[in-house]
Amino acid sequence: MIVFYNPHVDDFLAIPPHFSLLKRRALLKYSYLLKGMVGSGQKVQVLVDGAISAFIPDCCFSLLPKCVRRFIAMCEVFLWININHLQGRVKVFYNVNDTDSKILFAFSYKAAIGLSGRQLKYLNEFPVKIFHLSHYYISTGEKSENLQRLDDVLLAGDSDISNNSYFQRYFSWYKNQFLVLPFAVAPRFRYNEPFQNRESICIATGTFHNLYEEVPAEKYLDFIKHFHSSTYHPVRKLIYDNSENLKGLINIKISPYRGSLKGGTIERLLKHFLVSQKAYFSINIVDLYNNYQYAVVGEEVVGFPALGAFESMGCGCVLIAQPEFYGGLKLVAGEHFIAHSGSLNSILEAIEILNKDPVKALMVSKAGAEYVDSNLRPREAYMKFLSVIKDLR
Repeated sequence: MIVFYNPHVDDFLAIPPHFSLLKRRALLKYSYLLKGMVGSGQKVQVLVDGAISAFIPDCCFSLLPKCVRRFIAMCEVFLWININHLQGRVKVFYNVNDTDSKILFAFSYKAAIGLSGRQLKYLNEFPVKIFHLSHYYISTGEKSENLQRLDDVLLAGDSDISNNSYFQRYFSWYKNQFLVLPFAVAPRFRYNEPFQNRESICIATGTFHNLYEEVPAEKYLDFIKHFHSSTYHPVRKLIYDNSENLKGLINIKISPYRGSLKGGTIERLLKHFLVSQKAYFSINIVDLYNNYQYAVVGEEVVGFPALGAFESMGCGCVLIAQPEFYGGLKLVAGEHFIAHSGSLNSILEAIEILNKDPVKALMVSKAGAEYVDSNLRPREAYMKFLSVIKDLR
């Protein structure tokens, strides 16, 4: 049995209370973990220690007395349970000594920031500590320093990023196996339209940030200094910036993650929470993918693929992708997807090659969809998770 560490503060497993308040859409990339446990009759174990809040920024929350922080955390996790209809299915622990779980599972996005010496001490009481590195590009240096202070911590992610330059720069100290624990593709992403009936052009989807305007700025400096880039998704921005030149070749459904964050400090902080993804999320993405033969989604330059890449494959699109971002997933370039090098010309060349060889395109389309069905549906992803956890006990 594992225990999830402060899972109520982000949208990886379930809808966090602040998302519900702000009417933001939760991505729930790893909700299959909760659903798998609940479906098998297990109670989901949660450790909530009052270290972070769903509503209050870290810089303010850390100044509050411990008893106040713990009370706020108790209220937030109560809301989290009710919002997600998990009553009677979750067992909450407020003290590490109360749980008999041997495995701690946390998402580094927020859980690896601001760890005190006391927290590190009691987290080290778990024989196995897994930190998933989704969003590790934020405050990377601080996260690396904190995680390095944990005894024999295990790092995990959607693919094996051991050879990524950013990971190597900040996590060169890590010598354990990197655990591949990918997200799952929802059942609705299905191959509904025959391949030959689709438009023989490419669909491009996703959003991208402008990190030069994000607040607080210091959280993004590690990334910006390493890549000298304003975005985690350079291929998406490249396609977006060349929209006019790509008409008839790529149908572009890429958009900025937020509107402009320019303005005073207070105004910028308020805008920070108003994510401008409504237009993107209003698209019937399943129908969209089923209208096109090819798709490019654009990976995170820090090493991870995008969920949309696999969703497009599940719908039968031939994914055009960079191979180095799919390590450890047993995907074969030329068989499950078509490779490009990151340049616009290489993407257009891949589309041209596919258009000249429709038999090959159909084969890759079917192989990609079969890969998703065999490996990345919720049940299959959950079974993969269990097999990894079993080997660690």
